[in-house]
Amino acid sequence: MELWKRTLYVCLFGAFMASVGLSQAAPLIPLYLQDLGVHNQGDLANWSGLAMGMTYLMVALFAPFWGKLADRKGRKLILLRASLGMAITNALLGFAQAPEHIVFIRIINGMISGFFSGSITLVATQTPQAQTGWALGLLSAANLGGSLLGPMIGGYIGGLFGIRYAFFIVSALLGTAFLSTLFFVKEEFTPQPKGASQSAGNVESIHSRLERAHLYFYRFLYLCFHHHGYRTYPSRLRTTNRGTRRGAHCPLGRFSIYRNRFGANGG
Repeated sequence: MELWKRTLYVCLFGAFMASVGLSQAAPLIPLYLQDLGVHNQGDLANWSGLAMGMTYLMVALFAPFWGKLADRKGRKLILLRASLGMAITNALLGFAQAPEHIVFIRIINGMISGFFSGSITLVATQTPQAQTGWALGLLSAANLGGSLLGPMIGGYIGGLFGIRYAFFIVSALLGTAFLSTLFFVKEEFTPQPKGASQSAGNVESIHSRLERAHLYFYRFLYLCFHHHGYRTYPSRLRTTNRGTRRGAHCPLGRFSIYRNRFGANGG
């Protein structure tokens, strides 16, 4: 198999699993918090919001830093760091004993992510020009697919094996992504000397970074509103009938309440 194809397939699997590793906790965290003794609906709302929201905030804040490090040290190193780090943090989630543990681990999870941003640059530099658009399109689809299917995968595994085991299984799959990257991805990386003039390749790299930042901005907004307003809050609000009124102080919670009450009949 050609090197660029092998790199693409490994990055597709890794980008999908990295997105699943971030999003699969959406339906699990409210239930996990209840297992840890958080039963007050206001506290449940606050802890759930912190655990999910801080993760994606950290992703947005640290993405430029990891991109700069990739330009200096190589893209493969970034992929290895992200996949191994997320494997460890997802495994640690399975051992959490308090709400503070969940929030802290989720913050670290967001800080060390960055598989997708690194894989975009790596695939773009190794793929022949005629196939670059196709390869990057597949990579974006894998990343978005992981974000969309992650909650369903997490909920299914959690229902089948238990909430803690859902984190362990996703951790094992991220470990598989790490090993695949380690053994099957090859990169010949030469750092760009400081002060070097920009070539056509550098200009293309700048365009790629602008597109990536744009993608992260819209992805951040989408995940904040979609996961919190549509997934996390309904799963929490369904736990008790009284909880719907208590959760109404939050705009996203209120949106979910109105949708649950009137969406089915009102269209």
